[in-house]
Amino acid sequence: MSPTRRTLAERTHCNASNLTYICDQLVRAGLAERQNAANDKRQRVLVLTDAGRDARSRVVDAVLEESPLAALPDENLRRLTAMLSQPLT
Repeated sequence: MSPTRRTLAERTHCNASNLTYICDQLVRAGLAERQNAANDKRQRVLVLTDAGRDARSRVVDAVLEESPLAALPDENLRRLTAMLSQPLT
């Protein structure tokens, strides 16, 4: 299930109009496309294209190369990710 625009705005620390502008730019660049939501045809979702997934992968790889965590073994990174994904109580 794709996140709502409100959720995307919160995750990216953007207001709604800025998020719309960013989404428009991604669509124009061929990195994303708008589709009807699978569970509600009244809603639209933004989906990465193949080019968008490739770009995302390159960005993530570049960030990870520069991270001090890059030297950690894969198993430690998986455990760290799992720990950081848990909700705070």
